[in-house]
Amino acid sequence: MTKEQHINYWVDIAGDDWRRKELLFNANDFVFCLYLAHQTLEKLAKANWVRTHQENIPPRVHNIVYLLDEKIIHPNN
Repeated sequence: MTKEQHINYWVDIAGDDWRRKELLFNANDFVFCLYLAHQTLEKLAKANWVRTHQENIPPRVHNIVYLLDEKIIHPNN
């Protein structure tokens, strides 16, 4: 897969989670709705990580702050 395909993968599945979150929100299932909102942000952070790094596979972590940390995105600064 190309870099663009990897980025699109993360963005597409984030969109799926966001749509599921909307259904759960409308059904008043707020706990799982919040979980899917977190999953959406995590997947978008991973898409951004792929965009800003040479590698196409982001780290296997769930920490959004870690994925978006400027020192990790721009290690030479």
